[in-house]
Amino acid sequence: MSTAIAFVVGVTMFAALAYLPTFLQMAHDVDPTDSGLLMLPMTIGLMITAIGSGFLIAKTGRYRIYPIIGLAITTAGIAWLTFITADISMVMFGAMIFVLGFGMGLVMQTIVIAVQNAVPSAQVGTATSTNNFLREIGAAIGTSVFGTVFTTSLAGKLDDLKNSMPSAAKAGAASDLTPESVGALKNTDPNLYHEIIDAYADAMAPTFWFLVPIAAVGFVLSLFLRDKKLSTTAGLVDRGQAGELAGAGAR
Repeated sequence: MSTAIAFVVGVTMFAALAYLPTFLQMAHDVDPTDSGLLMLPMTIGLMITAIGSGFLIAKTGRYRIYPIIGLAITTAGIAWLTFITADISMVMFGAMIFVLGFGMGLVMQTIVIAVQNAVPSAQVGTATSTNNFLREIGAAIGTSVFGTVFTTSLAGKLDDLKNSMPSAAKAGAASDLTPESVGALKNTDPNLYHEIIDAYADAMAPTFWFLVPIAAVGFVLSLFLRDKKLSTTAGLVDRGQAGELAGAGAR
């Protein structure tokens, strides 16, 4: 269950992370550095719940409830991202990604604890790396699928724009659009600039609906997690190697 949830987290989180900064560069004409800084609310939300849940898990010894709550919030956060528009305020955008990060923070490290606690100490390394590997595979697949769906939708909207607005032909294909090329139109052709930005936002927002059912599957999987008593013995002690290392150090 933990590794399956890690895969879902990879699909949903990294697909959003891959394209939201570019959206900010397109829609709000900010540079790459500023677009990264504008993603900070997501990081803050993630840190709050990751650290907070860690303290609570250490205190109570229970971890099952956090991925359940986290994936419910994550699903809601991704659904909220379907409402992004070209003229969205940064306050609203920050609130959206804060919620997404808040949910992810309850999941990402908690499932690592769960998978490490579910195996013998000799297999902790293997279990952790498997969990991380599945998350990265999910990230690769999620980003690719999200990008394909988004680009296909954007290409269709640009074709419609070219039919209704002849000057749009100079925008090129969807794959040719960059924040720099679109930003250059702001002064030379403001109408075309706003039309392209609207097409970009209108193509991206519905694409998040493809991530919603995936996040919902992760929520269902989290319901099957079970609390296991947290180990309080260090791995070397559990494997009987602590004494050997101490003796070797003394020699």
